[in-house]
Amino acid sequence: MNNENAALVETDFDMLHVVPPQQAPDFIRASTLTDEAGWVSVNPQTLQHTQHANIFCFRRCDECA
Repeated sequence: MNNENAALVETDFDMLHVVPPQQAPDFIRASTLTDEAGWVSVNPQTLQHTQHANIFCFRRCDECA
């Protein structure tokens, strides 16, 4: 571990679900459609882009994820 304040915790489990850090694909992050965090800014109810009314987003690259 690279954090001196981190602690090692051991525990038994029946199933382990690990999710890696999420990010939009490179071509989305490199576009002008994303916010400063690299996600497409959308209305969470409609998934419509907040700046471009003709653009809708799938959930894997929007800020609702």
